[in-house]
Amino acid sequence: MSGASSLTIPNDSSLTLIIKGALEIGAGSQVYTPDKGLTSQGLPVFSIYSSYSGTGINLTGGTEEIYAAIYAPLTDIQISSAIGFKGSLLGKSVSVTGAGGVHYDEALGKAKSGNNGGSATAARLVFKGWQYL
Repeated sequence: MSGASSLTIPNDSSLTLIIKGALEIGAGSQVYTPDKGLTSQGLPVFSIYSSYSGTGINLTGGTEEIYAAIYAPLTDIQISSAIGFKGSLLGKSVSVTGAGGVHYDEALGKAKSGNNGGSATAARLVFKGWQYL
């Protein structure tokens, strides 16, 4: 995302991105997320899962705080902005520069990872590989 592009996640909604490549939310672009990190169903409002190896997640701009749960154990995450980040970050490395900061939300530790359809076992995310169609 760059320029004047925007992404809006409405209240009590969630968006999950599962990516193999790099993700950049650049200067001028906006991601509008609800003020609370979990929906009423207990799902993170914005989740990013990445299997990319290298510098793959760059958050470099915007005028609104981003609220997200990022799980990218092989990926270098760079946050360079005057705007804060709220949520959770797990990356190979995490670099934060600029006047912004990171606020870890402890509530995300209790988040659900999906709808288990009423099953007695908890839902979980399992990566089984990529399939090209």
